[in-house]
Amino acid sequence: MSLMMVRGLAPVDIGPSSYCYDGGAYDYDESGLADRFFNVVHDADQSLWDGCTQSQLGVVVELVDIKADGHISERIYDRIFQWANRILPSAHILLGDYYSKKKLVKDLGLPVEKIHACKNDCMLYWKGDVDLKYYKFCGDARYKPSRGRNRYRKKSPCP
Repeated sequence: MSLMMVRGLAPVDIGPSSYCYDGGAYDYDESGLADRFFNVVHDADQSLWDGCTQSQLGVVVELVDIKADGHISERIYDRIFQWANRILPSAHILLGDYYSKKKLVKDLGLPVEKIHACKNDCMLYWKGDVDLKYYKFCGDARYKPSRGRNRYRKKSPCP
């Protein structure tokens, strides 16, 4: 993994000299945050098996992105990995289930935030648009219409 990518992943409160990781301890980091972060990056940057050009971190990030784009359930995601584990070389180090992949991303300090988006991919409900009820561009409703008289019912986003 390149140094620039690691700098982009580093938590904000890690000082600039932390980026020069040589495997040793840091004099000023009493909390151990920098050591934990770089240990996770080092472990995740290992190739999946000897001779493989893909790192565990790269594969996990790509697969979590595919899961989100394809609206794949955790159950189906885990079944795909059970299948993949049977066909990969026995010495591979790919994490087994969705929970462990999600934990890896969380341990890197990457934020995970669910943001509503238009089903037509025309906009995100983010920042100033978070309270809108209709999409700005296509005019579709953000939520499914509620049925019945209960106006306090939880709003469900349109698919």
